[in-house]
Amino acid sequence: MGLEDFDLRLETSNGNCGDCKVHERVCLDQSIVETLHKKQKRLGEFEQKVLFLQALEPSPLSADFRGDVTLVGCDEEAVFAHRFILAGKSLVFRKMLDTDANGKDKGNEVVRVDGATSPVLRLVVNYCYTADIRFTEDAPAEKVLEVAHKFGIPGLKAVCESELLTSINKENFCSRLILAHMCEAGDLNAAIAKYIKATFDESYTIVAERLCKPLVLAPIVTELKSDLELIPR
Repeated sequence: MGLEDFDLRLETSNGNCGDCKVHERVCLDQSIVETLHKKQKRLGEFEQKVLFLQALEPSPLSADFRGDVTLVGCDEEAVFAHRFILAGKSLVFRKMLDTDANGKDKGNEVVRVDGATSPVLRLVVNYCYTADIRFTEDAPAEKVLEVAHKFGIPGLKAVCESELLTSINKENFCSRLILAHMCEAGDLNAAIAKYIKATFDESYTIVAERLCKPLVLAPIVTELKSDLELIPR
């Protein structure tokens, strides 16, 4: 088919010829492929940048890591960090580690963190440097959440909540409900309330035995009742 025949075919078919549709589809597919390649390239470049920023030697998780701030937990093992990193990630740390009236650094400062062990503190410090965290048996999400809440690190707090709300069961929902209340973890609290409502016959007895007796937990139960009422039936 010559060019004149093709033009004539376009005129007589009102732009609906099969060849045109095939050509448009090929162009569209090529455009999609090119767009995907560009996105994959940008994603690869972004991942390389993240890896570069996370590549610290020695690692904050290493016992050889040093800094101008010393965190000491209940096991009395020192965990080191840098003042400007902690202050940049936490308003609480910023106030604690602020310079003196003359603008001079206070030097190496020791911060005691009651209730947290060195493995937990190392995970917290590592997250402040790299935005990466891998929970372990020695440093579970529950303990990291407590420290994240205490020092006001919202990104880490959100990561801990996400980890905890995916594994709620009858063995841990009561303890996690108390934790959610203590740490003002709204997403975790809502997930537990939803779990209780979905398994109410089984959960009711557990809630009654573990939460309703101690008077100190009365506010938690009241808050839970409110959350249950908000969940659609």
